[in-house]
Amino acid sequence: QKRIQRKSHYLELFAFLLYSCMYLAILFLQRQAYSAYEVNFTMVNNFVPSDGDEPAQAMGGQEDIYLWLQGLLDNTWSDPVCGDGTCEFPYEFPSYGRFGCQADCGRLATT
Repeated sequence: QKRIQRKSHYLELFAFLLYSCMYLAILFLQRQAYSAYEVNFTMVNNFVPSDGDEPAQAMGGQEDIYLWLQGLLDNTWSDPVCGDGTCEFPYEFPSYGRFGCQADCGRLATT
């Protein structure tokens, strides 16, 4: 009886280790290091207040917080400009009628 129970426990342990290895292998295959770095770099540059080239150690006062927040909002939520040469989907799209941005995205091909 004890031998069968021990065998069962070893089998369960082996199944768990196999599942864990497969899970980690799938995570490893799905990683995209360059894209993750770009996202992290963008987030750090936009959200972490800086003092020149280095991250700020402390905010000087209330005015510094408002200036940082204003810069954060301006950089993060900027309205796309029609005519700047870049079609920024989904805010700009090919024009049809009076809608869309023909200068950046062209005209909508009719089907």
